[in-house]
Amino acid sequence: MLEPLPPPPRASEFGDAKRALERDVHDEAHRVEIYCGCHYDARKSVDFESCESAHPYVPVDDERERAARIEWDHILPASFIGQTFACWSEADERQSHREHCRDTSPDFARAEGDMHNLWPSVGQLNALRDNFPFAELPGEEHIAGCDFELRDRLVEPRPEARGLIARAVLYAAATYQVELNPRFYETVVSWDRAYPPSAWERERNDRIEALQGNRNPYVDGRGTLVPVAPR
Repeated sequence: MLEPLPPPPRASEFGDAKRALERDVHDEAHRVEIYCGCHYDARKSVDFESCESAHPYVPVDDERERAARIEWDHILPASFIGQTFACWSEADERQSHREHCRDTSPDFARAEGDMHNLWPSVGQLNALRDNFPFAELPGEEHIAGCDFELRDRLVEPRPEARGLIARAVLYAAATYQVELNPRFYETVVSWDRAYPPSAWERERNDRIEALQGNRNPYVDGRGTLVPVAPR
């Protein structure tokens, strides 16, 4: 576990959070998704030729529809957070765990919409990533023409994304008291140290604070909170 953080005082549900991020945080100058560095427009359409990689984005299996749109990825998966709520174990076959919690637990609905844990992603990569933890993987088996690797239910993102991913994971785990497995924990702690926040990550922290009333302290300084080793 990590030392606990209080939840956002002005948290929104997921749909409202996405709209606020699109309108007030990721404005025209910052419409770049996380995993490939692809640019997108106000309609959330991805420009395959704009990605910050050696090659344009190449949709997996030629499935262009989901590849061509932006989605909002929970960096610490919503399922990890959901399992800390009683509603997760109360779902039945009529609804998914996440739908049930969203409908029955206002606290989960607000946790699902925590903007510090949401970053824009190519929709297809959001789907492929699923709820797999991040890790460093041997070799270089890239997907879709960019530095995104997926093997053995683990995901390795490009180096440019690792620090902000680490700080989002640490924040969400501390806020919602999610116990990370040791490998996942050690990976994100090492990435936080190796990849310090960019000017944009710091500015994004300011913008989200204005909307939901709290900051990600891991962005403000790696020494602000001391991680506690997983049990």
